[in-house]
Amino acid sequence: MRQHVELDDIVKPEVENLGFEFVGLQMVTSGRLVIRVYADKSGGIEVRDCQQISRQLDVVLQVKAKFLPESFTLEVSSPGVDRLLFTQEQLVQFIGRDVTIKLYHKLDGRGKFTGKLQAVADEVALTVEDNQQYSFGWDNIAEARLVPEF
Repeated sequence: MRQHVELDDIVKPEVENLGFEFVGLQMVTSGRLVIRVYADKSGGIEVRDCQQISRQLDVVLQVKAKFLPESFTLEVSSPGVDRLLFTQEQLVQFIGRDVTIKLYHKLDGRGKFTGKLQAVADEVALTVEDNQQYSFGWDNIAEARLVPEF
């Protein structure tokens, strides 16, 4: 969605100018638009960091994101232990870890796979699940998420 890309272009530099890593964002509509911004920093992000980012983004979005509805909810959060992976580069960082991948279009009758991330190349993530190897085109991945390690 074009607005999502445009929103990334507005939010990412603001988060990074405050000294944080911009992990990604989600736009969810369930009656009201919710914008979820995920940020991090070395040593982990704290509640006061999220508050600082939220205050900055509240002002910036009102000025720069005229395409947004007048009323929306902004949530700023850490990526968490079940971190969403938004980019191919983020997937590469977690090769060897267990991930859950949800697909837009089913593969072998399934829309969700969990397994060890083996490789990421040519926009394809390879995982092993149940001793089988699966390849997923980047354009078919609706969501990729780390499986928490405890």
